[in-house]
Amino acid sequence: MAHGKVSFHIPAARTAVELDELKRSWNEDPCWDIEETEGFEAHRSELLNYRLEREKINRAKYERELKIDAERYGIPDNLKLAAYIRNLEIRLAKLEDNDSN
Repeated sequence: MAHGKVSFHIPAARTAVELDELKRSWNEDPCWDIEETEGFEAHRSELLNYRLEREKINRAKYERELKIDAERYGIPDNLKLAAYIRNLEIRLAKLEDNDSN
């Protein structure tokens, strides 16, 4: 019976510059789980923590802005309705922009 070798790939650590570039790219379009980025396996934990912290910051910013909009709409206690109105405004602006082109 032959014994085969089992090899394990240990992911290489990336430089701080490479990590910063990945984070910058992800911040521009956070449409993927940054911690799953191929080639950055050695930094999975750091990148997961980074994503979770950024999502927390972005969520808090969105909620602050939504409260301001709710006040502007005259419905300070109804954030759900304020979000709906805000989305309608965005859609309307896109339609108006398309009409002007």
